[in-house]
Amino acid sequence: MKNRLIGKDILRIEKLSKTEITQIWNQAAEYERLYKTDRLPLLQVMKGLVLATVFAQPSTRTRLSFESAMLRLGGQVISIADSQTSSLAKGESFLDTGRVVGGTADSAGLADVIVCRSAIPKSVDELARGSLAPVISGGQGTDQHPTQAILDGKTIIDERRRIQNLSFCFMGDLKNGRTVHSLLPLISKWPNNTVYLVSPEGLRMPKEILAKYRSQVRMIETSDVRKIIQNCDVLYCTRVQKEYMTKEEQRAAEREPYFVDMNLIEYANKQRAEKDRITILHPLPRVDELRIEPEKYKPLAIFRQAANGIWTRAAELALITGRV
Repeated sequence: MKNRLIGKDILRIEKLSKTEITQIWNQAAEYERLYKTDRLPLLQVMKGLVLATVFAQPSTRTRLSFESAMLRLGGQVISIADSQTSSLAKGESFLDTGRVVGGTADSAGLADVIVCRSAIPKSVDELARGSLAPVISGGQGTDQHPTQAILDGKTIIDERRRIQNLSFCFMGDLKNGRTVHSLLPLISKWPNNTVYLVSPEGLRMPKEILAKYRSQVRMIETSDVRKIIQNCDVLYCTRVQKEYMTKEEQRAAEREPYFVDMNLIEYANKQRAEKDRITILHPLPRVDELRIEPEKYKPLAIFRQAANGIWTRAAELALITGRV
């Protein structure tokens, strides 16, 4: 298959085609296969290239999985793990940071590919506008987290053997959660999916997002998870994004807590065969909203989901740098 991703920024899911997303999944599956057969170290496809991870917001899985992926493929990594240790703390713009790290038409950059995360809206877009090197969003503000949606999609296929003709429950903070803001447009690219949106009144999915995808995917809003959970194949649970909330909004969310425990899951599975039990996903970190451990419930796929980040991100790095 022709590589359609060479030189392309990955900033939002709607800018990627089904073909491009599927190519990432296929390449990720190949890297995972090579790892399991002890052949990945022989690949060295990123040798001679440098990844810069520019993280102006805390991260564990996203930053480390990108760095791990680059190193496993033979590349090198330079990192800003905290904006306070960079010139961003001095007021440098993301545009200029992009010019320095990713280079311009008449000046060499420090890296061949950049992953950036920031809490500031449009900041990763600004960095990408300044960078000659391709840029991947590791999440910006409450907008999107596209590479999370891509690894989530791979996990759904791994667990359910398909990503169409499924019913999903998105549960928790749907207003501020950039992971669900990315997964919804990804799911909408495949036919016959239904998404139940379960959240407190003050944390509902933004209306503009609903309007954008309503013609492509069936969506139903509710505040009562027990009304719909028996209809769902996949439960996607999210934490309350307190970092984007006022104190009053935090208190309101705490008054109406949403959580998943074994009582809810046993209710969801009441009429199901063993092989059809509901799959549980969470982008992590979890706080108190997911009260189940994987040794108690095998379809809790959150750590398989996190591991998929290494392979999907390895594929993204190799594809956009033209090493595939």
